[in-house]
This record gives sequence, structure tokens and C-alpha cells, in this order.
Amino acid sequence: MADSLQVLKGKYEMALSSIRELEQERDIANHKISKMQEERAKQDKSTKYLCETILKKEKEKEEYDPVMIPKYEATTVRICVDEDEDEEGNTEHDYANITV
Repeated sequence: MADSLQVLKGKYEMALSSIRELEQERDIANHKISKMQEERAKQDKSTKYLCETILKKEKEKEEYDPVMIPKYEATTVRICVDEDEDEEGNTEHDYANITV
């Protein structure tokens, strides 16, 4: 009977050892899963931020699409307002300066 008790104790110790190893493996796996979930959450947050930024830029572009307007610079032109011809056939002009 003492031998069978020793055999049972040995099997019990082996079972406990196996359980401890499995628990350690489970803890390691749970830790890895936790790290992966944290990384996934960071990636999701980053992706969401990028998408929101792109949508915001597109919306701004739709709301305000700048049109290039050339700078206006005034110009003065000289035009003939009256033309007279004298008896000798010479032509005389009256001019006016207009700013446009």
C-alpha cells in the first residue's frame, strides 16, 4: 500500500507540474494577446485619425477651391478724340489720356 501511495503521490506531483506549465503557457499567451490588442487599438486610432484628416482636407477643398485672380494694374492709354484737316491737307489730332 505504501508503494501505491508513493505512485499516486508521484502522479499527483507530475500532474501539478503539468498544470503549472500549462498555466505559465496560458499566462504568456494572454500577455501576448493583450499586447496584440493594444497594438491593434493604436493602429485603429492612427487609421481613424488619418481617415478623419483626409476627409477634413477633402471637405475644405470642396468648400474653398481658390481661383487664381490676376493682380489688376491700371493702364493709361492715349486715344484720338478729334481729327481735323487744314486747307493744306495737314491732319491735326486732339488726344485724351484715359486710365483703364
